[in-house]
Amino acid sequence: MTVLEATDVETIRQIFSEMYNVRRFTPNPDYNFIRVSQQTMTSKAQRHDFTFSINSNVRGDPLQALYFGHIRTGAVTYHVGHTSRTYAGGDVFLAVQPDHFLDADLAHP
Repeated sequence: MTVLEATDVETIRQIFSEMYNVRRFTPNPDYNFIRVSQQTMTSKAQRHDFTFSINSNVRGDPLQALYFGHIRTGAVTYHVGHTSRTYAGGDVFLAVQPDHFLDADLAHP
């Protein structure tokens, strides 16, 4: 299991880039904090537990794996085509399909 925490924008940008192939990260100047606990279930499935206080849009390339998320605090809205789904504290969900581009809005409470 991997656990990462960050409060500065550049470290958060690096974490998103390395973990999620994020190519575009546009944070607001609000307080920024993320904590990600990553557990690999199989070579094609991972579980991520998120705690964050950040307002941002993130976009990235397909991840080639199933990503399951668990929001501890905050909210995330995933966009796929013309469909959007929002998840908040306590929600466990399938975040991204292997062949879908990542497009998500993060919002702190």
